[in-house]
Amino acid sequence: MGFSAYLADKLAGQYNGTAYTWPTTVYLALFQVQPTNGTGGTEANYTGYARVELAMTSTNFTVSGNNVKNAAQISFPTNTGTTGQTEVGYGIFDAATGGNLLHDNLANTSQTINPNSPAYVPAGDLSITFTIAP
Repeated sequence: MGFSAYLADKLAGQYNGTAYTWPTTVYLALFQVQPTNGTGGTEANYTGYARVELAMTSTNFTVSGNNVKNAAQISFPTNTGTTGQTEVGYGIFDAATGGNLLHDNLANTSQTINPNSPAYVPAGDLSITFTIAP
């Protein structure tokens, strides 16, 4: 997952003494159109859709070296509408609605959320890799 411009600016600000406090709660969103360079994109909007709160625990996420992955499937509300919608990726926000995008990434496999079907991110599909400088 790539850092958003917002998060990169906040982290860079640490070097000039501008403190950044990581949000106590973060939310996972689905995207129909993935953001470019951490900005823009089109978030899911099927009937019944809502971002999902992520509980940052060792039960929900595994850490291996500089990589973090979801240890279990993350489920979203069921599509209660009459049309389907294809989701191609996801992002992590600092608010349940609106807010700031922190990270985003394409899904390993896009999924179509048909009427009466839930959306989900399979275990291991949400992956954040922190690149280490050479």
